[in-house]
Amino acid sequence: MSIYVAGSLAFDRIMSFNGAFADHILADKLHILNVSFLIDGLVEKRGGCAGNIAYTLALMGEKPLILATAGKNFSEYGTFLESKGISLEGVRVMKDEFTASCTLITDKNNNQINGFHPAAMGFPCEYAFPHPDASADWGIVSPGNLDDMKALPRLFREKGIRYIYDPGQQIPALSGDDLLDAITGSALLVTNDYELEMISKATQRTRAELRALTGGVITTLGFMVYYGIAAAVTIRVSNFRGRNDWPAIRHASFAGLHLVMGTAAIVVLQIGIFRNIMGYIITPEKEVVELVALLAWSVILYQAGDGLQILFANALRGISDVKYMAYMAFFCHFGLALPIGYLCGFTFGWGAIGIWCGFPISLTTLGLLLWRRFNRLTIKK
Repeated sequence: MSIYVAGSLAFDRIMSFNGAFADHILADKLHILNVSFLIDGLVEKRGGCAGNIAYTLALMGEKPLILATAGKNFSEYGTFLESKGISLEGVRVMKDEFTASCTLITDKNNNQINGFHPAAMGFPCEYAFPHPDASADWGIVSPGNLDDMKALPRLFREKGIRYIYDPGQQIPALSGDDLLDAITGSALLVTNDYELEMISKATQRTRAELRALTGGVITTLGFMVYYGIAAAVTIRVSNFRGRNDWPAIRHASFAGLHLVMGTAAIVVLQIGIFRNIMGYIITPEKEVVELVALLAWSVILYQAGDGLQILFANALRGISDVKYMAYMAFFCHFGLALPIGYLCGFTFGWGAIGIWCGFPISLTTLGLLLWRRFNRLTIKK
């Protein structure tokens, strides 16, 4: 079985400026802007959608094959990927181009100046698929070269390969027809709620009509509130890590924790108040509404644990500690959630609510483990 991961390969360079941009940018001189900032810290990370997805799959024991383009400075990154068992057979190296790169400067007020240079990503990967196996192979099309994002879904369909389509930040660059063609026949469409609305407007299709074109739609909704806070924590933590400022790392992380827990409390309160009637939003059937009200207890119970694990997973990413969380996530989701769900749902006969019992336990356990890991790595610095 092959897992083809199409998307970008890039370097992320994160620079921290200990001053404020506002002190150096004059509002009445914007038409002749010419500024320079003395950078206090620089962190370079391997990135790109295809690289990140393939690396995560490798941590879970898979052997993905990347479909992407890279440049003349890709050698070290490529060696790292191959050391994780990731195939570079589908990576086209452009000898006269650099690998795509994103350069980010953040000031002390968390204002940002960002520049992205696609470089080699401007060329398609041109992979020929010499040994496709329609019965077992999977494809993932993530943000990357636009020609690949248009052509690969058609190639996967022609070869009978199931594929997941995740257009992400490239949605504005794709036409409505491009999106419709790629979504049609996909096994899954993956977006957040905002992206799904963008696709709906670009294609002039309702969400229900889009769902009919694909095997399923995975859309992140409220989760994105937690993840948005946690992503901001990752950015601030990585900047402080570049300065080797460990007290600031802890301060930023626990400030994010307070925001996440406050948000969780609001979510729990709202679900608790409306759980008996919120099912009517989607159906008038009383039995379904009662089931929604019952399952709402599981959602209420896992909010704190979910927020905790999201926050500290991102804090650990900010200090480049990711292997531990991958192992613990596997243990909690597969070693705790699934067995507990089976035991409660089937052995004890608790039905649907029993199946979901494992999630509050696994998410809270994972959150506590990542919190403990973060404290161990930062409290003595």
